[in-house]
Amino acid sequence: MYVSANHKNGKPIQMNDNYKRQLVLRKLYPHAKVLNVYGDLEDGSHSDGRVKNPSSKSLRYLVSPKVKS
Repeated sequence: MYVSANHKNGKPIQMNDNYKRQLVLRKLYPHAKVLNVYGDLEDGSHSDGRVKNPSSKSLRYLVSPKVKS
């Protein structure tokens, strides 16, 4: 599913039910560290082949402000 996100904070413009359920989980892991790596095939897909980049960027909103790094 292609999801657009706010470029400053990563908040998705639309959230599916699965994403909304994950928002609750972000309170449980205040000391977590996250490595979010994504790329772009530069073929017009705006993805690394598996996940659209806006979806990868929306992780920022999901784990902020609890995850510090």
